[in-house]
Amino acid sequence: KSVGIKYLQFKTGFPILVVIDKANTIITLDLRTKSIRHVLPAPEIITSQTYCTGTDWLFVGYANGFIDVFDIMQGTMTPYQIPDLLENQEVIDPQEISHQHIVVDLQMHPTELNTLLIGYEAVVFVWNIRESTIRRSYSLRKLDKSSIYRNANLTCFAWSPNGSRFIAGYDDGCTHLWDVKNEQKPITSRRISEAFSAVAGEEGAVASEPIYQI
Repeated sequence: KSVGIKYLQFKTGFPILVVIDKANTIITLDLRTKSIRHVLPAPEIITSQTYCTGTDWLFVGYANGFIDVFDIMQGTMTPYQIPDLLENQEVIDPQEISHQHIVVDLQMHPTELNTLLIGYEAVVFVWNIRESTIRRSYSLRKLDKSSIYRNANLTCFAWSPNGSRFIAGYDDGCTHLWDVKNEQKPITSRRISEAFSAVAGEEGAVASEPIYQI
């Protein structure tokens, strides 16, 4: 059926392409035979995904806050699951968290296959896969209540090449650079539209649009 595609992911070292469509169906394709290997309807709405390079694992984040691990070669979900990390967390005031615990973004650490960056709208977590524990958490809600950045929601992020920092984009058009060892506040913050305004020579010439990908 003609269903739009949300995500595409190659498996390293194998001629296999993983397709996730807008009906939240996970499809694996054999690029040699140009045929479908597996078709698996996901149990929830898929909102993010990341591939663990060199393995068969594709981490799949859902709109309900949970994360499953899809086995690309077997075409099935593994027993390993990451629960909704916002449940029973005292990171921030529960009243300030959206009722929708959406997994906004997922990123494997660039050098540690045991470390996963998990992003919700209000909090970003560093997750230890082997121990199934939270290592650290980062949230703009921890900033002083007078901060202009405090109420922004996460939209995306990306690790630095050595994994010592990550940069996060938000729906207010700002980026925040975090040091993984400092959970209290970002190293620096920048509104992207300010750079464009400076180039144009006119303050506020560009609207503050959400950042969709980094």
